[in-house]
Amino acid sequence: MEPSREPPLPAGRLRRLTAAEYMWMVDAGVFGEHERLELLDGVLCKMSPQSVPHARIIQVLSRMLFRQLSEQHDLRVQLPLQLGELSVPEPDLAVVESKEVEVYRAPDSETEAYTERITVGRSEALSCRSVPGLSVPPADLW
Repeated sequence: MEPSREPPLPAGRLRRLTAAEYMWMVDAGVFGEHERLELLDGVLCKMSPQSVPHARIIQVLSRMLFRQLSEQHDLRVQLPLQLGELSVPEPDLAVVESKEVEVYRAPDSETEAYTERITVGRSEALSCRSVPGLSVPPADLW
């Protein structure tokens, strides 16, 4: 593997991104559609491309882990996971406690993005704006 030919970054002139700033940039479409990026300790990092063997291992482990999990846990496969204020990695696999569901609402037809993001706990209900009276507890989604 060839060493990187990019010049080193000037140490005193950097500012770390927060997870909130990074997610805003993702939502605003700042990055290319196929760019594989993650935020690690406030630093925007390129992700390595996947090989076929790597993908196969993720598939096998996902199947094994999913069978073992209770309703109190979720298996997240290659999804962004906010860890603190400065990191949003995209681990191959993460087992997390099922606490809440992130819901995106109010699509904007011009930007093709959602303008509202809410979090709903497992004990709350997801309501449908277009069908009054319809609600679903997040626990019933799994």
